[in-house]
Amino acid sequence: QEGFHRFLCDAEIRAGPGKRLVPFLWAGKHGGLFLTSESWAPTYRQAVWDFIPHRLILNSGHDTKFMYGSQVLYTIGWEPNSKSVGELLKTLGHWTMKYWTPTRR
Repeated sequence: QEGFHRFLCDAEIRAGPGKRLVPFLWAGKHGGLFLTSESWAPTYRQAVWDFIPHRLILNSGHDTKFMYGSQVLYTIGWEPNSKSVGELLKTLGHWTMKYWTPTRR
């Protein structure tokens, strides 16, 4: 736990605004913690919300959880396997393509 905490704190120092890694989904002891850049966390959180049945999300009501300053969805009864992660990644990919705007250099 301490190593993970140090990793996130060090990454925050090195990253620019909106680029630090933050958690957005806790999928149980076996599923683990899903991370993304701070700027993408709301988009991915919404995609997870749309993908996982709400009865399996612990904090679907008023019980909001935060880690490292980022809201985290906690699942109960849903732990990802290769099939469900593949489906989730397709959903995340759909959201990424829907909301991603290329920047010009």
